[in-house]
Amino acid sequence: MKPETILRHEVAWRSWKVETQNDELRLRSVVAPEIWEPKKQMEASCSHYSTWNMKSVPRRKACRCEEREEDEIPNLRGQCGIYALPTLQAAAYPDLRSQFLYGRIVGKVKVWGTLWEGDTGLRAEFAYPATLECGVCEICSQIFPIEELWLVLRGERRAREFPDSSYTLQCRKHLMPYALLAHPPGWHGKLLETYALQQAA
Repeated sequence: MKPETILRHEVAWRSWKVETQNDELRLRSVVAPEIWEPKKQMEASCSHYSTWNMKSVPRRKACRCEEREEDEIPNLRGQCGIYALPTLQAAAYPDLRSQFLYGRIVGKVKVWGTLWEGDTGLRAEFAYPATLECGVCEICSQIFPIEELWLVLRGERRAREFPDSSYTLQCRKHLMPYALLAHPPGWHGKLLETYALQQAA
C-alpha cells in the first residue's frame, strides 16, 4: 500500500444505505454511523470499533486506532479513511458482516486529498457522491438499476419506534408484505436533487 496526495478528483465506487433525517432522505455509510451531508464534502475521521460489541467511540479528526499515538487520517497503520472500490461489483458486494448487507445504493464517488491505495481499493481523506446508479435487492441480492427498486422501511414497528431510520431496497419480484411503507420507483429523484447530482447515463 502506498500513499498519494492529489489535488484533482478521482472517481471510484462505493455503496450507501438510505436513511431519513427530519423526513428527508439521506445517504449513510454502510458500516459507520455517518450521514453524508448534501452539498458538503465528507471528511475522514477516526471511529474505531470494539471487537466485542462494535460500538463506536467518539469520532476524532486524528487516528487513534488500536490506541496508538495520534496520526493523520488516513494513514498506513490505521483503518480510518473513506473507503472506495475500483468496480461496481466490488462496491455492491463488499466483504462485510451479514448485518451490514441490507439493500443499499451503489454509485460512483469522487475522492481527493491523501489517498492510501491497497490491493482491493483505497482510503481517502475527502469524498462526495458523484452518481447513484444501481442498488442491491435485500432479498435476492441481485443488482438492479436504481430506477427499478423500491425503497422500503424495515417493518411497521420499526417505523413507529425509529422515525429517523434506515431503509432497505427491494425489487418488484421480492417486495415484502409491508410494502405500504415503501416508496415506489422514482424515489431516487429526491436524492439526486438533494445531493445536486445528475441522473447517470
